[in-house]
Amino acid sequence: MLPKKNRLGKNNFPRGGRGRAFAFGSVRVFPGAAKVAVVVSKKVSSKAVARNALRRKVYAACAPILKEGALRFAVVVYPDMRARAAGLHALTAALRAAILPRG
Repeated sequence: MLPKKNRLGKNNFPRGGRGRAFAFGSVRVFPGAAKVAVVVSKKVSSKAVARNALRRKVYAACAPILKEGALRFAVVVYPDMRARAAGLHALTAALRAAILPRG
C-alpha cells in the first residue's frame, strides 16, 4: 500500500485528463502532484474483498514508479479483470509503459 501522501483522496480527485489504455486496464493522467488513485469497478468483481485485494496489488505495482521519482503528475488507474490474474512484475511493467513518457 502506498503512503497516504502519495495517494489521491476523493476530495482532490481531478476531472478530465488524458486517458491511456494499458494491458490490464486504463489510466488517466492529470497535471498536478505525483499521486496515484486506483478505482476498481464492481464489474471487475462483485466481492469487496477481491476489489480491495486488486486495489492493493495495483498500489504495490505503482510504488516502484513513485520511488524512482519519475512520476511528475497525478494518475488514476482503472484496472480490469485481466489485472486480477496478472503478476506484480507484469503489472508494474505495464503501468510504467503506460504512465511514463516514452523516450
